[in-house]
Amino acid sequence: MERVLVTGASKIGQAGVATMVFRWGQEFDSNKIIYDYLMQSGLPSQNYQDAIKKKGGRIYTIKNGSKNMLSIIIWVENIIRKNKYKTRQEKNAKRRARRFYRSKPI
Repeated sequence: MERVLVTGASKIGQAGVATMVFRWGQEFDSNKIIYDYLMQSGLPSQNYQDAIKKKGGRIYTIKNGSKNMLSIIIWVENIIRKNKYKTRQEKNAKRRARRFYRSKPI
């Protein structure tokens, strides 16, 4: 079984790309692939939360009021590392992102 982290999800169930991705995730055999969701703001309605959990999915939400971009990046990296999601990254992307956000006043 492989887990997929869906990032940028918001407003699941209110049309848009997030709802389409949710529907795809519900169609997959959960013995082969499970969709987890990283929500930008808030949670989807309870029926969507229940459907995600029923398929074995997890929902992660950014803490209310989190504006420190570096702490958000580290939080996401920890989720990826802990759950051993496979990633595709441009060479040195993490290092450049950290350098960029450290140079900006917060």
